[in-house]
Amino acid sequence: MTTEHDQILFFVKHFHLFTGDAFPRIFRSIRIPHTLFAAHPRLSEAEREKITPALISWGNSNEGKEILKDKWLMPFRRISDTDYDIVREIKTEVDSYL
Repeated sequence: MTTEHDQILFFVKHFHLFTGDAFPRIFRSIRIPHTLFAAHPRLSEAEREKITPALISWGNSNEGKEILKDKWLMPFRRISDTDYDIVREIKTEVDSYL
């Protein structure tokens, strides 16, 4: 199933095919974490500890790389809540303008 998000990513990635030009970059922000996946509370800690390494390992196998490529995802990595502090800071700043 193709979503609007997939269509936008396709257009940005292939902009040069439509226009003959590179996609114009008008600003580069700091890198922020995205595509957060979380486990439902019904999953036990043991189940989470089986699933997490499996997802993280996708970046190390051809089959996993194909799955990631098909969904335009970067390889997964374990993060902590503090990795999202920058997102909170940006939200606070944006909210100050509203």
